[in-house]
Amino acid sequence: MSGTVATTGVAIIADDEDLGRLLLAEAVSASGLTPLAFDNGGAALEAARSQDVAIVLLDVDMPGLDGYSVCRRLRSEPRFATVPIVMVTGHEDAEAIGRAFDAGATDFISKPVNWALLPRRLDYILRNAAAAERIERLAYFDPLTGLPNRQCCIETAERLVPEAAHLQEAVAIVYLDLNSFKRVNDTFGHSVGDAVLRNVAGKLSGVLEGFRAENQHLSLSRFGGDEFVILLRHPAARARAISIAEACAAAFKEPILYEGLEFYPAPSVGLAV
Repeated sequence: MSGTVATTGVAIIADDEDLGRLLLAEAVSASGLTPLAFDNGGAALEAARSQDVAIVLLDVDMPGLDGYSVCRRLRSEPRFATVPIVMVTGHEDAEAIGRAFDAGATDFISKPVNWALLPRRLDYILRNAAAAERIERLAYFDPLTGLPNRQCCIETAERLVPEAAHLQEAVAIVYLDLNSFKRVNDTFGHSVGDAVLRNVAGKLSGVLEGFRAENQHLSLSRFGGDEFVILLRHPAARARAISIAEACAAAFKEPILYEGLEFYPAPSVGLAV
């Protein structure tokens, strides 16, 4: 087995020392990642928010935002919940290490860095992160459609409600149940039914793309069987949800085509705020 992990994505590096940035960039390149290196935490934070990030390496001691602060801010954002964040520090005392883990660090690397061993250390961290991501995907995503599943939907709703109350916004739920979908499975078989469900998920996802820029939170889940749920957080959640529900209903006026067949899985739509 190869000693390296085949992976893709960006490695965000923040280190105010030129040599440190260069050597860290070489190490992540050896793991197949594209390094983006910065000499301060603020720039690294902004870049991370616009990239497909596989790993983040942060020097602890930097002017402005230090490594602890960058790590803490990244961890506060849901998309960085499982991204490995590694702190590079010259402090090996228990207090410094404790601060790193309290901020949300996955691991830490002590200075002076063993540059010969670092690529293998990073491979190990990336391999563990990939395994954790696979486990999370099995737990929170529907294998047929790739959408978040019932459990993910419930946990998202539980998070959004207090967030909305704090921000003086509202949460709306749009529920869609496909009418007479059982007939598709009974008549054409479950493989065709599965294909129709995948197409339904794609159709609904396409509808929501037109609304994402205008909403603080908008998500689509397969709640189970032929049921789909849209969650929305917005100051005018009710009006937004009505617009989304109408757009979803309109989308199903066009048939779903599969292997020369036409399907009209018109949904019943419910709404709650």
